[in-house]
Amino acid sequence: MGMVKPLALFAALLFLVAGCGGAPVPAASAPASAAPTPSGPPVKITITYGSVAADVLPTYVALEQGIFLRNGLDAELQLISSSTAAVAALVSGNADFSQAGGSEAISATVGGADIVVVVVTGATYSYLLMAAADIKTPNDLKGKKVGISTVGSSSDVAVRVALKKIGIDPDKDVSIVPVGGVPERVAAMKSGAIQATVANPPETTSLEQAGFHSVLDLAGLKLPASVQTTIVKRETVRSKPDVVQRYVDSLVQAIAYMKKNKPAVVNVLKKYFKSTDDAAMGSAYDFYTNEVIPAQPFPRPELFGDAITALAARNDKVKGFDASKLVDQSFVQKAIDRGLDKG
Repeated sequence: MGMVKPLALFAALLFLVAGCGGAPVPAASAPASAAPTPSGPPVKITITYGSVAADVLPTYVALEQGIFLRNGLDAELQLISSSTAAVAALVSGNADFSQAGGSEAISATVGGADIVVVVVTGATYSYLLMAAADIKTPNDLKGKKVGISTVGSSSDVAVRVALKKIGIDPDKDVSIVPVGGVPERVAAMKSGAIQATVANPPETTSLEQAGFHSVLDLAGLKLPASVQTTIVKRETVRSKPDVVQRYVDSLVQAIAYMKKNKPAVVNVLKKYFKSTDDAAMGSAYDFYTNEVIPAQPFPRPELFGDAITALAARNDKVKGFDASKLVDQSFVQKAIDRGLDKG
């Protein structure tokens, strides 16, 4: 079974800048509609991702419950400094798959990368816009610092969408500051370095306990989005379609497993978040399993609309971007046709 390792920041600016523990996890029984067991030794794959976050949960579950391995994949998760860097590692040939946002995929594509999105597991915004206690109204945000992970990231897109929803101009009324992933943004909030940010469970619980509050429940609006996707090089799709299919099968099966096995999945969350807080992890499970992660994670082109709008405002290369050319829905369709979403 793969292990989580940090990856050096060697690839952080390769393409995307140019384009803009815990409790033991119970063993799982094999899904009832499992894909045919591949013959031969498992294929080694490397998966990069930019932050420990609950929207990566299907990947965590596929690894921890042995689903990747049953589908003939010896998967290794590598945690990098940001989703931007995670995609850069993929583009540079240092990873086989990347878990990142649709905005990062778009930025890489207009920067020259030949990549494709094969899954969207975060098909709606999973964020709340959190702010300091003294920010009582939207107008109180004016002149304040709002944290994001990196410029052009999914959190950047989400912040801009959220601010516009409450009547704040993200380019004129506030300063948008890159500070890192959700854990880093939470720390920046608590230190006073920023006064607002988008965060998601379980980190929102930590912020609320520290006296911060939600200004806007962006998740509750159920807006279409591509917050978490699976990205692969187009050459891999052409040369190793069976490996891509096994990966997608594994995520679809992991989602089906998640919906029926709360205690085991909560333990997975506790492991990755290094937490013993059953209530917070249980709430995160409920939120993501019931509200964010679709049973059929098709990478539909319309999910990329907000990302295209936000990126095009600052990058002329994104204007007129055709998301239908970025996605390949056939792998999810094949998994669904075999009933893998039923568990």
